[in-house]
Amino acid sequence: MSQNVYYGQKLKQIIRRFLKTFRIGPWDRNKYQQSLKCKKIKNGKFDGLDADQGSHLIGSQFGGPGEQINLVPMKKSLNQSGGDWYNMEAAWATKIQNGVNITDVNIVIVYGTTGRPVSFTVSWKENGVGGFGELFDN
Repeated sequence: MSQNVYYGQKLKQIIRRFLKTFRIGPWDRNKYQQSLKCKKIKNGKFDGLDADQGSHLIGSQFGGPGEQINLVPMKKSLNQSGGDWYNMEAAWATKIQNGVNITDVNIVIVYGTTGRPVSFTVSWKENGVGGFGELFDN
């Protein structure tokens, strides 16, 4: 997947771009790496809050890697069933199953002073047409 990822850094924003066409698959999760994402200490500070989970930027159902490069601390309420991130991924899965191509996913992660993401802006194309996106507070 590394050939499909673009990394850029500007101020406290990280941009991750996934250029491949998403598809549903039986990929495995790396629960060990997920658990580390909220417990890892950087510069004497934890990445996440107690209510966070180690969450995939690109879900494992779409082939997102289970490694740190694709994991961030995210509010449980955003990531789990009924949360907005979960709902976005569920909508993608339904669209893919109905023949829609989801491509050119661009995720802008804005980090706070603790190194924990405070927001995510996600944009993507459907069947080659842009203009789709969502903003998530974390």
